[in-house]
Amino acid sequence: MLPYGEVQKEVIAAVLRDDFGVEAVFAPSRVVCLEREIPADVLGPVTARPAALGAHLRDPVREDSSWLLAGDLPARRVDRFTRQLPGLSHGEGVWWSQPSGDRPVSGPAPTRERPDGNPLNRQEYPRHLAQRTG
Repeated sequence: MLPYGEVQKEVIAAVLRDDFGVEAVFAPSRVVCLEREIPADVLGPVTARPAALGAHLRDPVREDSSWLLAGDLPARRVDRFTRQLPGLSHGEGVWWSQPSGDRPVSGPAPTRERPDGNPLNRQEYPRHLAQRTG
């Protein structure tokens, strides 16, 4: 089983452990292979952003008046970067990607605050549902 996010893995593992007594081991998070064609005048900022998001970039290749940038970006960061690309490239960056294998998560596992009630907390969750509908 290969859930998209680390938080999904934590929730599924907790349900399997607490409700069924099963310990779950998950595959590492996916990495996405990326390639982008970008205008020459924005090479620096566009290269710096995926690197800051954990990408492993290969050397840029010059193509006429633009650059082709390729590398691997953690799947959980793809959406964030694709939303930032138009601003970094003055709307001229082109993005395409494909799944590219697995790479272990480095550093602590990512976490986030739940935007809704926690269905694993059987005392808190019914109160959350009652507040939402009432």
